[in-house]
Amino acid sequence: MRKLFIVIIITFVAIHAFSQVDNTERQILYYDDSKSVIISKGRSLLLDKFLENDMDKVKEIKDYLIEKGEDDNSIKF
Repeated sequence: MRKLFIVIIITFVAIHAFSQVDNTERQILYYDDSKSVIISKGRSLLLDKFLENDMDKVKEIKDYLIEKGEDDNSIKF
């Protein structure tokens, strides 16, 4: 009876430990772009379009980034 109890405890501990890893992996894989990632990608796209001399797209991207608004934690430019 004691061996059965120990096996059950070990099983629950193992399941709990593996489920946390799976949950962390799932969070990483399905992570939505945060504000900082969107700003970074926007800046990169802005620079690429500027170097391509596509000023209409540059204005559109600039306006989009400004429209997103600046807050205490981020500055677009």
